[in-house]
Amino acid sequence: MRRLVLLAVLVLFATSAIAVAAAVPDARLTVTEATPTTETVVTGEPTTIDVTVALDGASQTAVELDSVRIETTDGEELASADSLGSLSPGGSLTVPVTTTFEEPGERSLRVVAETTDEDGDTTTATRPLSVVVEQAPPLVDVESVETVAGTETTLALNVSNPTNEQLRNVVLSVSGTNLRAETDQRSIASLAPGETVERSLTVVPQVAGNATAQISVTYTTSSGATATFDRTVEYTAEPLVADLGLSAAVASSDEATSNDGVSVSPDGGIGGLDGLLGGQGGTNDDDTDESESMGGVRLTVTNFGNAPAEAIVVTPIVDGEELPRATVSGPIAPGESATTTVDLSRVPAGTVRFDVAYETGDRAQETALQYEHRPDAGDVTLTGANIQRSGDTLTLTGNLGNPAGGTVSGVVVTVNETEHVAPTYPQRDYFVGTLEPGEFAPFDLTATVDETNATTVPVEVTFRVDGEQRTEQFELPYDDAHARSQGADGGSTRGALPGMSTPLSVISALSVIGAVLIGAGAIVYRRRQ
Repeated sequence: MRRLVLLAVLVLFATSAIAVAAAVPDARLTVTEATPTTETVVTGEPTTIDVTVALDGASQTAVELDSVRIETTDGEELASADSLGSLSPGGSLTVPVTTTFEEPGERSLRVVAETTDEDGDTTTATRPLSVVVEQAPPLVDVESVETVAGTETTLALNVSNPTNEQLRNVVLSVSGTNLRAETDQRSIASLAPGETVERSLTVVPQVAGNATAQISVTYTTSSGATATFDRTVEYTAEPLVADLGLSAAVASSDEATSNDGVSVSPDGGIGGLDGLLGGQGGTNDDDTDESESMGGVRLTVTNFGNAPAEAIVVTPIVDGEELPRATVSGPIAPGESATTTVDLSRVPAGTVRFDVAYETGDRAQETALQYEHRPDAGDVTLTGANIQRSGDTLTLTGNLGNPAGGTVSGVVVTVNETEHVAPTYPQRDYFVGTLEPGEFAPFDLTATVDETNATTVPVEVTFRVDGEQRTEQFELPYDDAHARSQGADGGSTRGALPGMSTPLSVISALSVIGAVLIGAGAIVYRRRQ
């Protein structure tokens, strides 16, 4: 009887052992890790969770990883990844699973992994997962960036609130390798739901090439929590090219001076009605080509580089001596030009060097221009000259004009004394005074003449221009044969015009004689008829 009972116990024990052995799975599966890929999980934004599944090395068989799921504790599936490959004993596999959370707050979840072995048996492993979901951060949109190394670059930002709650104390800042931030930060007191606000940050890339800038955004949610996230901006900084071109030309009288107050006197003019009446001068609006400023030089600065040029200072130098400086309004953008006018009215003719100092990017630059200064000095010319004789005394009349662009002063007209001509009273010389550009004035002189031997009457004009005294000589033709024919009765004669060999009075006399002869011939003809 005892043997039967012992045998029954042994059979029962063996059966239980077999059942226990059969309950132990051949695949030993575990979920070793489940971690969100972002530091902060926010509402409305896709969140990826990296799930690592491992098969223990003591497992008897390889398995197929059928799926990895993220579920609520109630079994509601939020996201899953399927058909993920095989696992060998001792191996592991990391699977990204992406889901989106619509509501902020702490979420208690679980990760479920399922496998199938070679015999078709299924093994499941789980792991709890706790996630804190924050309110969505502001959206930051950065406009495209084109920059040059060493130059200030503006990052234009559009900051918006994508949530249904108000965001407060939004602070933006920028940083990066080989990047200097000129603007420490920009702030926004509050952002209403759906609102967009524009802000800008200024940076200076230190080196040329491809680089990234990090825009950090710190904000406070409606619940009072403070969060921070980074926005990466990629950009390419071109190498700095400094190239400032210079050109110089005579300035017109109506051109304004530069903003440093270096002036040009535009009071020159062309002789008008006043000049005709008495030589006091005037202006002529119909002849603007001669209305040039006396000594004004227009300097044009053109930026051929790839960065703005600013703080532009022009220093004229004559014979090593610096003249008053001029400035050029800036900054001058690449491809654009600006001008300034420099007064060289007191500078004699010669070479003037314009030294130009400027800044572009983070560098100080210099360039220069050699300019051949040829001031349009005043001059005199004699026109409309008449010669009348009474006995052996000549009376000379005419107009003295200034055809050039500069003023002449101290103008005196006189008859030069020669072997056959000498000045005499009452008008030995004539003081004209000052002639502005384009102005003219009349004069009259008296002289004695040897009518038999004189062929010309020399007239001398002395004047001052640019502080120097000058003299001009004019030879008025005198016809001695004509003078003798008119000398017996004391009549008057007109001097021959330049380029003509016969006096006008002789031509007039010949015309009268011809008319008389023609009339006489007509009378004879009628009588014969």
